[in-house]
Amino acid sequence: GFAAICLFLTVPECTRRFRSTDHRTLHSINARTAFYTMAVGALVKSCAKMLDCTEQSDSTSTLDVLPDTVCWHGFHGELLAPLGGFGLIFYAVLVPLKLFLHLLDSAKDGEWSEDELEKHAWLILKVRNRSNLPLV
Repeated sequence: GFAAICLFLTVPECTRRFRSTDHRTLHSINARTAFYTMAVGALVKSCAKMLDCTEQSDSTSTLDVLPDTVCWHGFHGELLAPLGGFGLIFYAVLVPLKLFLHLLDSAKDGEWSEDELEKHAWLILKVRNRSNLPLV
């Protein structure tokens, strides 16, 4: 379930056929962006926990959230660490980059159309409320 929500969050076009109007499409993109910005801290923290190891007195490193799991070997090295690393890159770099590029593309003409405002309202309003600078 959570993976499906994250997929819809990062790839709005996946749900286009389920919506009947452009207004609903734009509203859905804005809602997923809002969901992502509220969840990004928890998502990144969850991924980081998959890489957070502590060295023990016997010189082995164990995963903090699963103290019986030896880091970088077996289950951790084959599945948990690669998933944690991919998740960190995905949530902390790729998704914000995609959002930034969409905003940059929408703002390149210096004007925000009604559709662009509706699609990016969550981000635009957050920036405008924190700054006196014009959004260009």
